[in-house]
Amino acid sequence: MRSGTQSPVLAGAFLAALKEVTTGIDEAYAKVSEINAYLRKELTERGAEILSPDDALPYVLNVSFKGFESETMLHCLEIYDIYVSTVSACSANQKKVSYVLLEMGVDRKTAANAVRLSFSRHNTMDEAREFIKCVDQIYDQFLVK
Repeated sequence: MRSGTQSPVLAGAFLAALKEVTTGIDEAYAKVSEINAYLRKELTERGAEILSPDDALPYVLNVSFKGFESETMLHCLEIYDIYVSTVSACSANQKKVSYVLLEMGVDRKTAANAVRLSFSRHNTMDEAREFIKCVDQIYDQFLVK
């Protein structure tokens, strides 16, 4: 801590930001939970493996797409303007397999194919359905049957 007068303007701005972000937080949680549950069901039906625990927060869904390396799925989804991540935000500059997934007991190959989907209060069920359509198109186009 440094001595000096704290900025009341910055403190007020911080308070305003907190009020804005917490407004409707319960509704946002319910909405994101519904999207997460829908994607878990639909992706599992398509042979993807859900790596996020059932009791995880609904704002992130980690999934491994059978038959696709994570980088391949990432680039396939980019074609549809869908942007996902293959690593956690804190290791974005590294191309290593997630040690967290390995510690959770996920085998190395599955962990290496992991893709992370992130959601916010601004996402919709229509976007989730569109995501599933895009995954279906990617599977139809690129997966050898």
